[in-house]
Amino acid sequence: MIEDIDVSKALNLERAKFVDLRSPVEYASSHIPGAVNIPLLSDEERSEIGTIYRHQGPDQAKIRGLEVVAPRLADMISEIKEFSRDNNLVVYCWRGGDRSRAVANLLDIMQVDGYRLIGGYKSYRAFVLNQLQILPRSQVVVIHGLTGTGKTEIIKHLAAMGMPALDLEGLANHRGSVFGGIGLGLQPSQKQFDSSLYQALDRLKDERFLIVESESKKIGRVFLPDHLFARMKEGRHVLVYDTLENRINRLVHEYVEDASNNTNDLLECVQGLKYHLGKGKTQQVVELIKSSQLTEAIKVLLTDYYDPLYGYPSAADIEYDLNLDGSDSEQAALALVSWLTTW
Repeated sequence: MIEDIDVSKALNLERAKFVDLRSPVEYASSHIPGAVNIPLLSDEERSEIGTIYRHQGPDQAKIRGLEVVAPRLADMISEIKEFSRDNNLVVYCWRGGDRSRAVANLLDIMQVDGYRLIGGYKSYRAFVLNQLQILPRSQVVVIHGLTGTGKTEIIKHLAAMGMPALDLEGLANHRGSVFGGIGLGLQPSQKQFDSSLYQALDRLKDERFLIVESESKKIGRVFLPDHLFARMKEGRHVLVYDTLENRINRLVHEYVEDASNNTNDLLECVQGLKYHLGKGKTQQVVELIKSSQLTEAIKVLLTDYYDPLYGYPSAADIEYDLNLDGSDSEQAALALVSWLTTW
């Protein structure tokens, strides 16, 4: 039997398996994390039926929908049924309308147990936005430092240790700088980023603190929620520092280890800094990159652009709650854990 279920209960089901019945383009734009896409209509079919609905009315649209869907319903129901084995099946469409209702009725006929999400993805999206107005509740510990001091490495070490550390740049698939997208591929949509962020914050909601790296409001093309950003401003602040040489080596490894694939991307990003660096300095960096003098290029970018931009101290500073030497990111993570256990 297929029962209707609201978002909160659905997300708390054990072994929940969400099946997104929307078209592939809807699913690609955003979906419940972990959901599989078994579309009732293709993108082209959805567009066609939408046109019929607008110009000929709902009855004609339903008739055309039945014509295109009927030949593949048996295979579709069979595929969905497989996901119900050892899982709590939850089907959903855009707003809990005709698509999920039709599939739920057929699953009932086939005696498949599961749930239909009330309000569909639209209700899930509203739920996520509501939760992002209140999460996190715990105190936030923010790791600051100049570019290349290993802040993200420390976050990853902390997460591996089981600490409540959240890699915001990992969720955004962007390093948060002009060069932040090099080698990473496309970023998620804002909706998908919000969903992944909510899922991570919900998992850590009972922790006494949350550890994140300092970020601006915008990471690449996605934005942090107002509540989280405010909590970061109000939190405890940790400074990571390291030598210029170590920072350069770290960035060479991270950004241009396979320089043959990234050179064009690097050059394009450098051109975007012309206003900040000036024409002469920009051309200098371009020539250094073209001649594979990547260490020198990064040195210029750090000393002439990034360091003045962020303005963080290059050594320990009493303005911060804790100072960490970033030359060994694992040891820095352990020192941070030791400090946190004294709270």
